[in-house]
Amino acid sequence: MKIVNTEELLTKITDPSLYQTVIHGTFTKFWGLIKEGGLKRITRNHIHFAPGMPKGEGVISGMRSSCDIIIEIDMAAAMKDGI
Repeated sequence: MKIVNTEELLTKITDPSLYQTVIHGTFTKFWGLIKEGGLKRITRNHIHFAPGMPKGEGVISGMRSSCDIIIEIDMAAAMKDGI
């Protein structure tokens, strides 16, 4: 797979208050690990978040439609933790 410079594709968030709802979609089979150790990027470059609930007004999400768990993120806390 060709590696691209993701920094060119992403916009750094510096003000968590700009996003009222931030979510991460996942699957039941991963919930135990997430609940125990939190969200981690594991071998990936980053953790995917979406700015709002699926099918919400103005929401364009990369979250898989087959996700069966939605985790609401405290964006300020996540940023404080270096995410």
